[in-house]
Amino acid sequence: MKGMKMLDFSIHRRILGLYERMTRRYRQDACLVKEFLHYLLSTRSLGKFNRVMARSLHIHPNVIDFWLIAVYCEFDMRGSMQASRNILLQGIRRNPDVPEFYFEYLKFELRVLKKLYTRKKLLETKQDVEVIDELQPKAEEEKINGSVPSLIYASSSKSITKLFRLNVDLHLRIKNLVQEYSKIIDTTQLMKEIEEHIDGVLYIERKADMMRHLLSNAEDIDQIQDKVSCFIQKTLPDLESFEVLLNTLKKFEAKPKSKFDA
Repeated sequence: MKGMKMLDFSIHRRILGLYERMTRRYRQDACLVKEFLHYLLSTRSLGKFNRVMARSLHIHPNVIDFWLIAVYCEFDMRGSMQASRNILLQGIRRNPDVPEFYFEYLKFELRVLKKLYTRKKLLETKQDVEVIDELQPKAEEEKINGSVPSLIYASSSKSITKLFRLNVDLHLRIKNLVQEYSKIIDTTQLMKEIEEHIDGVLYIERKADMMRHLLSNAEDIDQIQDKVSCFIQKTLPDLESFEVLLNTLKKFEAKPKSKFDA
């Protein structure tokens, strides 16, 4: 807002007034409210943003996008880790049965660790500039401890593995997410817990869903054979998982062949 010309400021006030009237009249329109919030962030009208955000979370407590916008403001714009964490924990308390909130909370804690890692590397770089010892061998890069995400996933009384034990999509998404951060965060224990849950629970109690996931991105019969072999190494297929396999094979048989195919 600093340095805004008088004409620009009057236009800004006009836009704020229009958004305010529209969002109060159509308060159930989540898309309109999100557009208003994005405008407030783009113009750094943070005081107004806080009031509109508080109202939005009261009216739309189950819409995760509002919680994530609030986290973005606190974490990325204001740099407050604790305030961001409190927002996500409040969202979980308001939506204890929605897995997406737990996924975003785990993702947030991984982002926090990444930020700490970045700060640590900057400090080490400054120290290396001050004192350079070419004869001293460079130590192996130390990763940030990943115990907090592990606590969220499996080690607490309200962990993801206990609350959403059989949610195949959630656990597979978490596995992919953790792999993205494995280069800078020590995720050994967390990845072990994820794989143990997938192999020991999901491959046993959700065989059809696991078969469906494995075959979802198969592009030809050879890939299907490889994925089915991988499945059989984990568990024995049941009738429902066989049906998933047969339906997938039928889709490939139904595809029209190119004139160049042998």
